[in-house]
Amino acid sequence: YVSSFAYAMVRYGLMVVTPSSIAGDVVNMMPDLLVVIGLDRRISLVNRRLVERLGYLMEEIVGKKMEWLIASPKAEALCAQIETTLDQDGIISDQLTQLRNKDGRVFPVRLDAVRARDRFSNELGNILIFRDISEAQKMLEKQEEIINELTRTKERMLSILGDTTEARDEAKLKAAELAKAVEDLKVVDKMKTEFLSVISHELRTPLTSINGYTGLLLDGQVGQLSDDQKKAVEVIKREGGHLLTLINSVLDVSRLVAGKSLEIKKEPVLLKRLLEEIALAMAPQLNENRISFSVELPPDFPTIEGDPDKLSQMLTNILGNSLKYTPQAGWIKASGSLQGDQVEIRIADNGIGIAKENLEKIFEKFYQVDSSITRSTGGVGLGLSIAREIVEAHGGKIWAESEGLGWGTTIKLTLPVA
Repeated sequence: YVSSFAYAMVRYGLMVVTPSSIAGDVVNMMPDLLVVIGLDRRISLVNRRLVERLGYLMEEIVGKKMEWLIASPKAEALCAQIETTLDQDGIISDQLTQLRNKDGRVFPVRLDAVRARDRFSNELGNILIFRDISEAQKMLEKQEEIINELTRTKERMLSILGDTTEARDEAKLKAAELAKAVEDLKVVDKMKTEFLSVISHELRTPLTSINGYTGLLLDGQVGQLSDDQKKAVEVIKREGGHLLTLINSVLDVSRLVAGKSLEIKKEPVLLKRLLEEIALAMAPQLNENRISFSVELPPDFPTIEGDPDKLSQMLTNILGNSLKYTPQAGWIKASGSLQGDQVEIRIADNGIGIAKENLEKIFEKFYQVDSSITRSTGGVGLGLSIAREIVEAHGGKIWAESEGLGWGTTIKLTLPVA
């Protein structure tokens, strides 16, 4: 289109070798590189785009021979071929060649050329239009690189696939061996669970008697004890209670592994009274560590439907966990509020806190925070796991919040209102 337009301007008098002001504006607006070759086979006119692209001044270009433009050792032969083709056909389309900038850089172009004549068929010269294809060439090179890389990838894939049959057969054999090992582990795990359950039951029966008789001793029903004797019996009772809690936790885990659901016997429960009873039972541990515990529930806090024994176990586990990780002279606070058709209970402390990435892990079975406090206080990491099961069995949710290590922890849980 550009070639035809330029030819028409010359052919029908809109442009001569020295352009008029109108023809000059049209030529300079062209996006391609325009060169007009006069009858003396020298450059007589170029447009602004060519001047900018080559980096020369206009006067440095005009007057040069046509082969000066071509960046090729065979520039003279190529120009002669162009002349021959224009003599024969009058036009050239899409011929690949190269031009050179003033700084020596070479770039690819496509050449369209036409023999210019006036209205009387007198020859005026040649009009050459070069289209810069540098970007297109880069894209082609990039595509070629991608194709080569894909070809290499294909070859690697074929090489890998060539070994697939042997690897697949070996994998099938390993899978069969692994399946058998898994089945064997299931049998061993079941035996272990049953063993733990039996042992826990056997241990709990005499331990219940021990705790009962220590209570009788402390109450003075079998005779008065000296202060030293009372202290010794209190240690026995405290450790016996700790051991009984541990045995009950093992039994709960055995039940979970066996796939038995938690039995819930629902009745109206006042959580405020339940928390106060638990605080009274834990008073010796709280006092020993000089930890203050407060229950801040409003007087009209609603009643919920739940199993009081299970809820007591759940709250005892949470408070026991807070007590374990709260330093001496610290505090634990239980508060709550009504949230729609559910109550929210919050048990906060100023203990060691929890890293944010571990907030979900603390509810997993046997998970423990890795610290010297954990090692010194004991425990097997079942309390919060059992607490979560009890909450979820009541149709609620439980989660932990902490700003990080050293900033305390808040355990939050929701339970449906009765």
